[in-house]
Amino acid sequence: MEGSDVAHAFTVPAIPDGPGERQCFFGWNGISMIEIIEEVPERFAATQVLFPPGEVSTKMVYRLEPTTLGCRLTIETIEEAPDYLTPNQAAMQQFSDSFLHNLEPLLQKRTLKEVRD
Repeated sequence: MEGSDVAHAFTVPAIPDGPGERQCFFGWNGISMIEIIEEVPERFAATQVLFPPGEVSTKMVYRLEPTTLGCRLTIETIEEAPDYLTPNQAAMQQFSDSFLHNLEPLLQKRTLKEVRD
Protein backbone atom coordinates (compact mmCIF):
# COMPACT_ATOMS: atom_id res chain seq x y z
CA MET A 1 0.00 0.00 0.00
CA GLU A 2 2.06 2.85 -1.31
CA GLY A 3 -0.72 5.45 -1.51
CA SER A 4 -1.49 7.44 -4.63
CA ASP A 5 1.75 6.28 -6.30
CA VAL A 6 0.21 2.85 -7.06
CA ALA A 7 -1.06 2.57 -10.62
CA HIS A 8 -1.60 -1.21 -10.64
CA ALA A 9 -1.26 -4.05 -8.12
CA PHE A 10 -1.69 -7.80 -8.15
CA THR A 11 -1.28 -10.81 -5.86
CA VAL A 12 0.66 -14.02 -6.48
CA PRO A 13 -0.85 -16.82 -4.36
CA ALA A 14 1.27 -18.72 -1.84
CA ILE A 15 2.89 -21.99 -2.87
CA PRO A 16 2.38 -24.93 -0.47
CA ASP A 17 5.68 -25.58 1.33
CA GLY A 18 7.15 -22.61 -0.54
CA PRO A 19 7.00 -18.82 -0.61
CA GLY A 20 4.02 -17.09 0.96
CA GLU A 21 1.57 -14.85 -0.87
CA ARG A 22 3.30 -12.00 -2.68
CA GLN A 23 1.87 -8.60 -3.53
CA CYS A 24 3.36 -6.57 -6.35
CA PHE A 25 2.78 -2.83 -6.79
CA PHE A 26 3.47 -0.86 -9.97
CA GLY A 27 3.77 2.82 -9.25
CA TRP A 28 4.75 5.94 -11.09
CA ASN A 29 8.08 5.84 -9.26
CA GLY A 30 8.90 2.14 -9.71
CA ILE A 31 7.94 -1.38 -8.69
CA SER A 32 7.79 -2.90 -5.22
CA MET A 33 6.97 -6.38 -3.93
CA ILE A 34 6.22 -7.74 -0.48
CA GLU A 35 5.73 -11.26 0.85
CA ILE A 36 3.09 -12.15 3.43
CA ILE A 37 5.02 -14.02 6.12
CA GLU A 38 2.07 -14.70 8.42
CA GLU A 39 -1.61 -13.78 8.42
CA VAL A 40 -4.68 -14.15 10.58
CA PRO A 41 -7.49 -12.65 8.45
CA GLU A 42 -8.89 -9.39 9.81
CA ARG A 43 -6.58 -9.58 12.88
CA PHE A 44 -2.86 -9.83 12.06
CA ALA A 45 -0.40 -9.72 9.17
CA ALA A 46 3.39 -9.77 8.94
CA THR A 47 5.10 -8.81 5.68
CA GLN A 48 8.62 -8.39 4.39
CA VAL A 49 9.92 -6.30 1.52
CA LEU A 50 11.32 -8.40 -1.34
CA PHE A 51 11.84 -5.75 -4.02
CA PRO A 52 13.53 -3.43 -4.46
CA PRO A 53 16.38 -5.20 -2.71
CA GLY A 54 18.38 -3.20 -0.25
CA GLU A 55 20.98 -3.45 2.44
CA VAL A 56 18.26 -3.10 5.10
CA SER A 57 15.81 -5.95 5.70
CA THR A 58 12.35 -4.46 6.36
CA LYS A 59 9.43 -6.29 7.96
CA MET A 60 6.04 -4.80 8.83
CA VAL A 61 3.64 -6.18 11.44
CA TYR A 62 -0.02 -5.09 11.43
CA ARG A 63 -2.38 -5.85 14.33
CA LEU A 64 -6.09 -5.04 14.37
CA GLU A 65 -7.73 -5.33 17.79
CA PRO A 66 -11.33 -4.60 18.80
CA THR A 67 -11.92 -1.83 21.33
CA THR A 68 -15.05 -0.49 23.00
CA LEU A 69 -15.17 2.35 20.44
CA GLY A 70 -14.26 0.35 17.31
CA CYS A 71 -10.79 -1.01 16.70
CA ARG A 72 -7.10 -0.24 17.13
CA LEU A 73 -4.58 -0.64 14.31
CA THR A 74 -0.99 -1.12 15.44
CA ILE A 75 1.78 -1.00 12.84
CA GLU A 76 5.31 -2.05 13.72
CA THR A 77 8.31 -1.63 11.41
CA ILE A 78 11.30 -3.88 11.98
CA GLU A 79 14.48 -2.97 10.14
CA GLU A 80 17.65 -5.02 10.32
CA ALA A 81 20.73 -3.26 8.98
CA PRO A 82 24.37 -4.27 8.83
CA ASP A 83 26.56 -2.72 11.51
CA TYR A 84 28.24 -0.37 9.04
CA LEU A 85 24.95 1.40 8.18
CA THR A 86 23.73 4.27 10.33
CA PRO A 87 19.91 4.51 10.43
CA ASN A 88 18.50 7.63 8.77
CA GLN A 89 15.96 8.63 11.41
CA ALA A 90 14.60 11.53 9.32
CA ALA A 91 13.92 9.27 6.31
CA MET A 92 12.27 6.66 8.54
CA GLN A 93 10.03 9.32 10.10
CA GLN A 94 9.14 10.70 6.64
CA PHE A 95 8.15 7.20 5.48
CA SER A 96 5.98 6.69 8.57
CA ASP A 97 4.30 10.07 8.20
CA SER A 98 3.60 9.44 4.50
CA PHE A 99 2.19 5.97 5.23
CA LEU A 100 -0.15 7.29 7.92
CA HIS A 101 -1.22 10.23 5.72
CA ASN A 102 -2.20 7.78 2.94
CA LEU A 103 -3.92 5.46 5.42
CA GLU A 104 -6.06 8.15 7.04
CA PRO A 105 -8.68 8.43 4.22
CA LEU A 106 -9.22 4.65 4.37
CA LEU A 107 -9.76 4.77 8.11
CA GLN A 108 -12.40 7.49 7.66
CA LYS A 109 -14.57 5.03 5.70
CA ARG A 110 -17.26 3.25 7.68
CA THR A 111 -17.31 -0.06 5.81
CA LEU A 112 -14.93 -2.28 3.88
CA LYS A 113 -17.16 -1.79 0.80
CA GLU A 114 -16.53 1.98 0.94
CA VAL A 115 -12.77 1.36 1.10
CA ARG A 116 -12.88 -0.96 -1.93
CA ASP A 117 -15.00 1.49 -3.95
